[in-house]
Amino acid sequence: MEIGAILVFSSVILALLVLGSLRNHSGVNFELDASRGAIRGNRIRGTLVIISLAALSAGLHLEKGGSLQALTSIPGLVFLLAQMISGATFVLYRPKFDASVLEPSPRGRFAQPVRRLTRRSRRIWLGSFLSSVAASIATSLLAVL
Repeated sequence: MEIGAILVFSSVILALLVLGSLRNHSGVNFELDASRGAIRGNRIRGTLVIISLAALSAGLHLEKGGSLQALTSIPGLVFLLAQMISGATFVLYRPKFDASVLEPSPRGRFAQPVRRLTRRSRRIWLGSFLSSVAASIATSLLAVL
């Protein structure tokens, strides 16, 4: 088995594990509130998705030509640079929460008020994640086409 096939296989396994981590006993566990646990979980899952897509694009490039020379072209470098910058922005960005908007706490023994992210924080955080995913897909398409 070549290194390209191993990278493609491992990226698919990693993406499936991320999707599996979204499930819990009550259904899909994905919240975009400002609690520390939700931010940490979304950051870890998003980073794993970005890594798996980067491994997929590198594996496809290695399978196609046996080298990563296709990434040294101008479009390849632009997409790779966009992927790295937006991925780093997603990982390092600290989203802010709106202190004036606290939703009433749900009923329960350890219930706490729910803090929501500001609109700007949501746009920057999700935008950097989606742009990194789009750049990864574009880099993968360069390998396929």
